[in-house]
Amino acid sequence: MTWPAGLSMEGAKGTTPAGPAPDEDFQARVSEWWVNEGNSALTDFSYANESYDAVILLALASLAANSTDPAEVAGKLQEVSGGSGDGEKCTEYKECADIILGGGVADYDGYSGPITFADNGDPTEATIGVFQYGADNKSVRIDL
Repeated sequence: MTWPAGLSMEGAKGTTPAGPAPDEDFQARVSEWWVNEGNSALTDFSYANESYDAVILLALASLAANSTDPAEVAGKLQEVSGGSGDGEKCTEYKECADIILGGGVADYDGYSGPITFADNGDPTEATIGVFQYGADNKSVRIDL
């Protein structure tokens, strides 16, 4: 977005989903994949963490349900998010899949931070980033 000459956003603050802290390796891998698909390099990673984690949770719930039936997958989302309270913490798909395939219960926490769904499917916690604009009208994260 281009601001009209003389208009400054300096000092303005805002929030966005951002995970507990930027993971530069993850961002580099996401951007590399995106560029390899024929796009220009990413500069904004808003919702990247949450989108990635959503896909991992769905894949783990499908694995735990041993099904691709939507109702059966949905029935396992709370479990693989740690909402049932009896899972083993894991942070990567392979690690979690190994737990499930070994007969255990996975409790996935990903790039967006801890993920735990309540009985009704609502998230029980979240992480946001607080950003502030500088004199150059570019925002930087200030809540690290």
